[in-house]
Amino acid sequence: MRRSGRLPRATIILTCRDEREIAHRWLHLNSPFGDDDEHLPSVAVNDFTDGELLEAARLGLSGELSSRIERALLPGESEYPTFMEEPEIPLLQKTDPFLQPVDQQILQDLHHPALWRCLLALSGSSTKSLVLNGDPSALQQLAKRYVYWFCSKAEMRGHSLKSNELENILISVARECRVGKHIHHERSQWIDSACSTHLTTAVGAERLYNEAISAGLIEKIDRDSWHWRHRFIDEYLISVSSS
Repeated sequence: MRRSGRLPRATIILTCRDEREIAHRWLHLNSPFGDDDEHLPSVAVNDFTDGELLEAARLGLSGELSSRIERALLPGESEYPTFMEEPEIPLLQKTDPFLQPVDQQILQDLHHPALWRCLLALSGSSTKSLVLNGDPSALQQLAKRYVYWFCSKAEMRGHSLKSNELENILISVARECRVGKHIHHERSQWIDSACSTHLTTAVGAERLYNEAISAGLIEKIDRDSWHWRHRFIDEYLISVSSS
């Protein structure tokens, strides 16, 4: 189609972790001559920029909540062009100087698109507002939603365990890692605590570990260490294990 100059009759959009797997394993676009003549157009989905988060707030939240995020990202209108990648995006409504500020750590956390999606899924503007405040109870609800999303996604991606079993593994990992009270943890801690549940093997635990990195549940520091990306997720898992 591309060589003939004709438009395709349909366009298929695939989501994947590694575009090379689709191109080489399934579509066999790898050239035997080592050139890159054929390739898939791709769009990388990374964390929101400040400008993207601002636009997401305008589209997904109530006027008051989006204004709170605007005020947190734009302490002065003169700063608007300094970080916006798309300056044509209009400013939100004029901000009220008396709006309650957004917790700075939560503001940073909400740059994670998956977590933002979970925020939008919470019922009621009051709960969302409390999340922006950093309220512990509201953050528990957000964490619960996020853990459910992660476990459901892992199950759909072919893990042999059910969503509730995957959550039990995460609870075991959180409990084990809390013992030493360290921020950084060893990959072996994840593997061993997952296996201690007798729900999975070392191979399955390693696969779930990689899934957690890919989904943004945890962040990889180096080959053998990691930390929780959002501390309130860890705290939620600990609270579940204690209840």
